[in-house]
Amino acid sequence: ENREEIGGAGSLTTVDFTKYNPRVVVCQSNALRGLFTKIRDVHTSNVDFVSYSKRAQTILAEEAIAEFPSEPTEIKTPCGPCSGIKTIDLSSVCAVSIVRAGDALLETVRSIIPEVSVGKILIQRDENHPEKIPKLFYSKLP
Repeated sequence: ENREEIGGAGSLTTVDFTKYNPRVVVCQSNALRGLFTKIRDVHTSNVDFVSYSKRAQTILAEEAIAEFPSEPTEIKTPCGPCSGIKTIDLSSVCAVSIVRAGDALLETVRSIIPEVSVGKILIQRDENHPEKIPKLFYSKLP
């Protein structure tokens, strides 16, 4: 189910992210939940915060890559045949960074997929619009 627990002011709220996009995938991971707990803790040092953040970014990037299309395949191992999956050619992937928000995660993706192409976008709230809708200010895609 595409629900996520959001912590705030000592309480947890359940949000259904599919109302924003029906294709959204929420990673349900105790590893991430534990890391987010440590990241949010007021007693976490700056050094530990950076370490926990990098670990969380790696998990998020790997989970996103796991959502790429794949197909079943058979391989030979030293112990005999093995069933697995073949993923898409990762050199065809483009990572798009949201300027001022996603550059830290972008570096993690680039460390996992060195051949990835990179694009940049800048989206900001339109303060002149009554509903403060998002407005695309910049886009550079490969």
